[in-house]
Amino acid sequence: MFDSTFSKAKTRLTFDEDKGVIEAQYKTMKHLKEWIDIHVGTEANHARRIIKSLCEGASTS
Repeated sequence: MFDSTFSKAKTRLTFDEDKGVIEAQYKTMKHLKEWIDIHVGTEANHARRIIKSLCEGASTS
């Protein structure tokens, strides 16, 4: 059986390990005037959904 609580905890741990890097990249990206969309595929879209879910959970707690 799939334990979504465990999965979310592991996902949060994984992203927390890279939080400093992600925040630095985001800070740099905010200053860019134009982005190039490289259509990286389903993995990036899945990661975006996970991040969105984690952010929504953090804002409600």
